[in-house]
Amino acid sequence: FITAFGRNVNPEWVEAELQGQLAIAQAAVFGEAMAHNVAIIVPRAGFDAAAVETAVAHCNQRLPDYARIGRIVLAPQPF
Repeated sequence: FITAFGRNVNPEWVEAELQGQLAIAQAAVFGEAMAHNVAIIVPRAGFDAAAVETAVAHCNQRLPDYARIGRIVLAPQPF
């Protein structure tokens, strides 16, 4: 997708980074024409919203600014 700032982001790359975190079972990333990227996340069993937020913050440190997640939405069930 292309962000509101004209940066191309491969969502599969960011999703793979997120799913590499222990607290995250599934992730889908969106950001077409948006100022901030949004991740819909399914937490892994036994992990809460705080653990997911920590995992996303850890990923954001490794990602370039245009690919970072600005908003997290927890999915009520797996995709």
